[in-house]
Amino acid sequence: MALAYRRDHHTAEPSLPATEARVHFGELIQSVEDTGEAVLVERNGRPIVAVVQIDEYRRLQRKVKNDDLLASLEATRNAFREAFRGSTQPLNAAALVREGRDDYEDWLAWNPAEPGS
Repeated sequence: MALAYRRDHHTAEPSLPATEARVHFGELIQSVEDTGEAVLVERNGRPIVAVVQIDEYRRLQRKVKNDDLLASLEATRNAFREAFRGSTQPLNAAALVREGRDDYEDWLAWNPAEPGS
């Protein structure tokens, strides 16, 4: 039996109700694997989840991590710009790294049970 997908007129993505996805889950997985096309699963006519190929899922995970890293770097850059705005002294990266390490060692001395150690 072929799954009868609905098509969202805005995105043209295939979708189907959650009850149909549950009943025909094996077919749904096979369809996504064969076509490479993501399928939206709806509850009360509203998309709730998407079934996607694992490669696409992993690509999206990497993109999110990269976006988070870039946002963090931009925030750090902006903080440095703000902190040193109007300063006549040039930034010394080695001194900043040493200061950061000293601060970290001070923190470890104050809180020896660091998470993950």
